[in-house]
Amino acid sequence: NHFAVYDQNRVLREKLRVYRNQSFNTYFLQTENTSLKKTLGLRNDRYIKKVFSISAKVIFDQKSPFLKSLLINKGKKDKIIKGMAVFSNNYLIGTVIEANYLTARVLLITDLNSKIPVIVQSSDANGVLTGSGQKDELLLEYLPEKFILELEKIIFTSGKAGFLEAGIPVAETYLNKKGVIQVRALADPQQAMIVIITSGQATK
Repeated sequence: NHFAVYDQNRVLREKLRVYRNQSFNTYFLQTENTSLKKTLGLRNDRYIKKVFSISAKVIFDQKSPFLKSLLINKGKKDKIIKGMAVFSNNYLIGTVIEANYLTARVLLITDLNSKIPVIVQSSDANGVLTGSGQKDELLLEYLPEKFILELEKIIFTSGKAGFLEAGIPVAETYLNKKGVIQVRALADPQQAMIVIITSGQATK
């Protein structure tokens, strides 16, 4: 009787493990579905004037302190081409830098090689938003001499050099723990699971 009960208990524990794994998969699918629904709300955003758009799933995250890129599961067969803008939760997180038949690579705005012409809210100050490897420490370079950066200002794309359409919100200014005004991305590129790729932001 003891061995029979032991065997039955072992079988039940294995079934429980299988059911728990199935529950975890269900929870993940629910989370992914919620994220997708939220992201698709981008279609009604007043900043977006798309000619073409498609959603994609992030399948690989480049792990590096300074080099930041994502691999997505859409490519040339889905009409993805180099230069397209990539959004997460209504905010720009990067641009497509390479497209293969089935996948594409996205250079994130936090990458050291990312340089975006921008303009500061409520001013005519143009600059270049450069990645530093950290979403909370973006660099705002080439601003006018003696320009004073203020708190709680949104940084928009300027549309200069034909790179992205003007008026896309990218970052904001804030006060860090040391009391210094810094610039951070409006979205967290590393948390993106579902993204929107669009050609509507390109001016050429």
